[in-house]
Amino acid sequence: MQLRVTARLPAGEPVAIIIENLSISGFRAIIPLELKKGTLLRIGLPGGRSPHARVVRTEQGCVGCAFLAPLDVSTVRMLTEPEEVY
Repeated sequence: MQLRVTARLPAGEPVAIIIENLSISGFRAIIPLELKKGTLLRIGLPGGRSPHARVVRTEQGCVGCAFLAPLDVSTVRMLTEPEEVY
């Protein structure tokens, strides 16, 4: 999975990220900035959803984030399951 979205940092500045893994509780993303653990983000997901998340893990070029409130299962399915083609 590669979902390109915009994240907003605490000061409101936008940054393009690529979500590689998504669950109801969080995500792993490629990000072009180095963020510290504890940094809050707001993620612009398709469908107008903008959940808040906190950085809980950092690696070179990637972050692991936990949503402050879990996503609903239907949202995760919509974003992660391939569309059926008829």
